[in-house]
Amino acid sequence: TTKESQRRTKQRHWKAIQALVENIPCDAWTKADARKVADRFRGLSSGYHNMCFSLLRILLGLAVEDGILETVPRFPRRKLQGRLPEIAHGNDEIAALLVVARERGAAVGENLELLLLLGVDAGLRPAEVAGLRWRDVDWRAGQLIIQNQRPLAGRSDCAVKTDEAGRVTLTKRLRAALEAQRASGPRSPYVITSRKVEPLYTSLVSDRVQKLHELAGLD
Repeated sequence: TTKESQRRTKQRHWKAIQALVENIPCDAWTKADARKVADRFRGLSSGYHNMCFSLLRILLGLAVEDGILETVPRFPRRKLQGRLPEIAHGNDEIAALLVVARERGAAVGENLELLLLLGVDAGLRPAEVAGLRWRDVDWRAGQLIIQNQRPLAGRSDCAVKTDEAGRVTLTKRLRAALEAQRASGPRSPYVITSRKVEPLYTSLVSDRVQKLHELAGLD
């Protein structure tokens, strides 16, 4: 069955992780341990590297839920080069989209302006917008840590591709929007949620962006 196949796959990934992390108790991890594991993972193929990172984060997340850890340890990431894509719209069109996002967001009870800014100012893809957590916001450095995505519904969090992981510097308006959301938004581990305070995923983020374009009269 599909579930049995997935179980065997996870077992193979766990064997790889087990050999890499040795016997470090999860509640005794240090930054040096995280760097060591990250360096070892980079020796794996790209696809296998990402799957191992995803499973390790899930396991550490369970440790947080059980009260063994306060937070999931962060792993060192390369800084992104050329992260921002070519913007399809000019400043006037982006300004019009942001106005529509504020109005639409107020009507539906969601922060669509912040959702839009994460794509425009930080270059996040829809799955990365959906997977962005508050722990991925480095306030002191003024950066977003790109390491998580939610491509599908349900418990579908997974690591981003190896060459897409890294950090993005916050613009002034994006930082202000994040601070406002943190101060007044509903409590959730995710930065962007639905009005029911549920996490989004790729198609839901894309649908919202498409709707904003339609309301603004843009392609």
